[in-house]
Amino acid sequence: MDLNHVRELIDDKNFKDALNLLDNLMAEEPSDHILFEKASILFQMEDFEGADKIINEITRVGSTVECWILKADICKHFSRLQDAYDCYDVIINTQPKPKYFFEQGNIKSELGEFQDALTCYKRALELEPENLQFLKAKCTVLKKLSRDAEYNDLKNVIRFLEIDTSKNESASRELKKINGWLKKSPHDLKLHTEKIFLLIDLGRLQYAADCISKLENDDPPITEFTGLGKTLLKKLEHLKDELADISDKLESKPSDVSLAAQKIRLLANLEMYDDLKKFLAHVLKNIPESEQFLHKMMESLLSEKKIGAHLVLLEHLIEMGHKSAKMTRQQIYALNELGRFDEAMVHIQKILEKRPKDEVVLRMKLHTLSQMEPGEEYLKVIDQIHEINPWDEKILYRKVSTLSRLGEFAKAIAAADILLEKDPDNMSLLTTKTTALSMLGRHTEVLELADSILNSRPEDTNMLKSKIRSLNSLGRHTEAIELADSILNSRPEDTNTLKSKTYSLRMLGRHTEAIQLADSILNSNPGDYGMQASKIRSLNSLGRHTEAIQLADSILKSRPGDTNALKSKTRSLTNLGRHAEALEIVEGLLEEQPDSVEFMFNKAYILEKLSRYLESADLLESAFEMHPEHSRRHAQLFARILHQVYASKDNHVFIDSKISSNTNNMAWIILKCKLYLLEHKYDEVKSMLEGDLHLFENPEFQKDLALCYESTYEIDKAISVYTAMLKASPNDEFSLFGRCQTYIKKRMYDEAMSDIQKAYGLNRSSRNRHTIAFILGITGRYDEALDILKDGATDGQDSRDDLKLKAVIHRKNKDFESSMQCYRTMLEDDPNDISGLLGVALVYEATEQYDLALEQIDGMLENHGFLEDAIQTKAVILVKIGNYEEARKCLDVIIEELSHPQEDARDIQSE
Repeated sequence: MDLNHVRELIDDKNFKDALNLLDNLMAEEPSDHILFEKASILFQMEDFEGADKIINEITRVGSTVECWILKADICKHFSRLQDAYDCYDVIINTQPKPKYFFEQGNIKSELGEFQDALTCYKRALELEPENLQFLKAKCTVLKKLSRDAEYNDLKNVIRFLEIDTSKNESASRELKKINGWLKKSPHDLKLHTEKIFLLIDLGRLQYAADCISKLENDDPPITEFTGLGKTLLKKLEHLKDELADISDKLESKPSDVSLAAQKIRLLANLEMYDDLKKFLAHVLKNIPESEQFLHKMMESLLSEKKIGAHLVLLEHLIEMGHKSAKMTRQQIYALNELGRFDEAMVHIQKILEKRPKDEVVLRMKLHTLSQMEPGEEYLKVIDQIHEINPWDEKILYRKVSTLSRLGEFAKAIAAADILLEKDPDNMSLLTTKTTALSMLGRHTEVLELADSILNSRPEDTNMLKSKIRSLNSLGRHTEAIELADSILNSRPEDTNTLKSKTYSLRMLGRHTEAIQLADSILNSNPGDYGMQASKIRSLNSLGRHTEAIQLADSILKSRPGDTNALKSKTRSLTNLGRHAEALEIVEGLLEEQPDSVEFMFNKAYILEKLSRYLESADLLESAFEMHPEHSRRHAQLFARILHQVYASKDNHVFIDSKISSNTNNMAWIILKCKLYLLEHKYDEVKSMLEGDLHLFENPEFQKDLALCYESTYEIDKAISVYTAMLKASPNDEFSLFGRCQTYIKKRMYDEAMSDIQKAYGLNRSSRNRHTIAFILGITGRYDEALDILKDGATDGQDSRDDLKLKAVIHRKNKDFESSMQCYRTMLEDDPNDISGLLGVALVYEATEQYDLALEQIDGMLENHGFLEDAIQTKAVILVKIGNYEEARKCLDVIIEELSHPQEDARDIQSE
């Protein structure tokens, strides 16, 4: 019984037996060496606290380097980075190896101490000046320190050195992913760059050179790699000359083992596999002990990651009858690395037909499936392995992650909960569960779970970021910003947190700040497509549509045909009234995706703007037939067009025929209801919905019925409908907000406040916050109203909507100076802001400066044409100064323009 047997058990992943054996050895003869082995096993089993406890007992002056390395790894796991750095100091005193300086550099870099990190990397490079890993780390730090000249020089050195390297373990898998992405984005320069250097990593120099040549001949051509292409071709010519020279020498020395080995390596580097197969005949004929030689070369090529050549030799030896379990495993591995997964699976299935419960082969199958598209078969293999080896809990962890990856989030949570009963602090499981809850939209649970984790791990950045995402999803954007700022205080360049904050600002309507933050991210990463898209949305929201189009066009230069950029450009063009250009883009998108419900409705909307109502109606009819499940979202548009073009009777005859001829007729019933509402035929809506229990209990129609009751001032009935909806769904924010509005109409402000505060707890949106402020303001609690509005501001910056409501509250409180200041601030951002312009006029009116108020309104009407609210305000002022004739003319303009007079207009007219 000795440590050699323990290591054999560890190699077989039989950790429990190894621990039992170590405990027995410890009982016989206690030693730090045995404790170290135990700590090492616990670390591999992810029992980090157990490993930490043991390693702290045995690390002291004079302990082995291995102990301090393990301690450093444990400290890094627990994010005790300074302790890990100190461990490497102890290690370096005994063994000043470059890799330990490199680890210290990584720690300093993670702490944001980039100058110290650079010093560590330089010390590592003094000992290994051409180590690519060290050079790349130094390059990253130089970029962080904005030392651009040194950064660019070093980057060129790295690229040159990479031409001769082939050490990237995962390059072939990455290459497969990139090839898939390039099919969708064939002109993405970043993807082409990654592909070319992955090929270089794999030693596939000819393929890399061919890719560069193809890019130079593309339309449009990509010439960024011209210099590298020439270097590669020179290298390839040199290799071919070397191959010719070796071949000549072999003619005179056919049995020279060294020359044969050199030729095999050159053929491997040049990927000349057919020539390699032919050369093997020469080897077998002329090289003494050729089989042993080929075995040795095969293993050497494998270690050098020359997988294609390794497979040629391997299959040749298998054909000669040298088949073994090890060689079969290598063959499957090589086929996987080369992306030939179906062939690998054939070999695996042949073995499993004979030995269906062979755990090793099942694990090989699991690996091969993971390279393809893990699905139900993958989960089935996991269950088979677990049945054979039920004490291997790691396989169950894999099941959890697979379920999550497949979108089976509820099942993933259930599987994770079973494991968390035994291992409640497993961060990997907790993170997966958090992600799954988030994907299911259960953000309140995400917050609860994140908070429980942060109680014991307050600096856990991943959990903090999960919490930010959930706060944003719940509409609690102000809290999300506060939490993001707490992370950015210690990690000011954390890109993901900066992006989350950008989203929060945008959702709060603080688009100017969102654009500034997006620009700061784009300065360091100009190709960040997500930030470009976010900036376009903010530009559109601010009415800066021309800038949005320019940014979309810049994206389309590098990503021609990019769907999201085209959609953004369409929105901007539509907002600018350039409907013909928008239509051209949408029609192009529909050619690519003719069944897209989104593009069909976008085209219908643009056709409406172009007054091509008949075409729009025909397209919407087709969309309703093709996508009835999505139609309810667009019924309002269809109803508006029908109302615009056709007679009411004809419309309802048409819709009734659709209802009677369609088995799935709910979309058409919704359309009928929307059309009645547009026609203000509220009695028909009530008759339609009140007389059909199935429709009456449908939440979609309950919303329409409640709105109908509000329109006919049957407030108690509206409240009753909202109450019924809330009985079925107590946390339905729409119903809470709707009932709150009806309570306000009845001046039941306490009840309204109760509903809106509950809605605000569910979704801290600006709409809910503004409603709370409105109720406080209307009940004379002006200071409290202003306080709640502060929730939407950061660094004293208010959104446009906040300013607008603050201005009204100040005006009601007779603080006219503050009210005017709010309106002036709105107009600084946008001099044409209608609300700001009218607000200034209202302040003039309230302070009895009627001449200034009328001058302000006349200027608005001259620049903007018909503005109902402005004309109505003008009428009120004219009444106040006794000019009834002019006031009546104003009201005539409103009545003539609108198909029905507004209630306020009727009130003024009667006055």
